[in-house]
Amino acid sequence: MAMLDPGAGTTEITAAWSRSVKAERIAWSMLASSLKAQSPDAPRMLALHSQACRHLVDNRERFVAQAEKERQLVSGDWVKRVMQEHDGILAQLIRNMPRQLAGRICPQDPEHCEKELTRWVQEVLLKTLHDTDPWR
Repeated sequence: MAMLDPGAGTTEITAAWSRSVKAERIAWSMLASSLKAQSPDAPRMLALHSQACRHLVDNRERFVAQAEKERQLVSGDWVKRVMQEHDGILAQLIRNMPRQLAGRICPQDPEHCEKELTRWVQEVLLKTLHDTDPWR
């Protein structure tokens, strides 16, 4: 059976893997010794080695599952950076919105419309974005 990278996975799973490999090797050597000596406890040593192999396979599955899980997860710093970049772009669009929409909403008085939209953006929208920031 191929050895797995001990650097992957958590320390608990890595330690369990290490113990399972050692236990299987010891059980194998005990089985080989009892078979060579034609000892009456050979069937018990065979059962012991079989159990050690089952534990080794179970721990290998846990090890691989943990490595797969860690490969699929992304770091919190990366998520935070991407969200802040997105929020910065969104905030800039919102700040520019009153000037861009004022003439469309109220063509007869775009200045007043722009002031009201700017006030709403500052008092309501940007304040709400700031208050609901998950990284504060």
